[in-house]
Amino acid sequence: MKVLSLDEANLFLSGIGKKIGNWNRIEDAVINQNSNGHWINYQMPSDAQELLNFATHVVSWLPKGKWKIFQIDDSNCLDSMQIILIQILLFGAGKLDRNLPRTFLFEFSEDKEINNKTELLIANLMHLFLLFEGHAYIVSEGGIAGQCVAVQDGFVYFSCRDKELDGAACLLKRFERNRLASPPWIMQMINDGLEGE
Repeated sequence: MKVLSLDEANLFLSGIGKKIGNWNRIEDAVINQNSNGHWINYQMPSDAQELLNFATHVVSWLPKGKWKIFQIDDSNCLDSMQIILIQILLFGAGKLDRNLPRTFLFEFSEDKEINNKTELLIANLMHLFLLFEGHAYIVSEGGIAGQCVAVQDGFVYFSCRDKELDGAACLLKRFERNRLASPPWIMQMINDGLEGE
């Protein structure tokens, strides 16, 4: 995981037609008058285990790619304890800072085990922002149709420019059928970990 400057982030985002806009939000780089975009939203589960599980399902909706960016916008009102928890999750128990960086780059490789751990870290970060009813965005290098997950005030928004949101709707239906069932990649990670013991 790396912290990115605004210019560095925009360089990555330009490849998928996105940019950091007002209030440090991720938005489309060019407004297309012919497309309003598509989106659906879902209110976060109130049960703690369901919420953690839900976050693992949501991160898997974004297309695979060499990177994902997690962007924190300026409308958050995180208190000191929340900032500390986020920093410990991302940086470990080292030196803490009152200022939380806004843009985080998570890189992926050919190593599936490491990639799953990275996805889990992103899911845990999303879980915290849902829990704190914060505001953040996640995009992927594979999101060339503008796929974006936004977390705002206890809701998750799935959006894209040019595609229908069938995949997100299916994901939500699967989650609704069994709110405590982990997605396959989590189960595989658990099984791989147990086999290593």
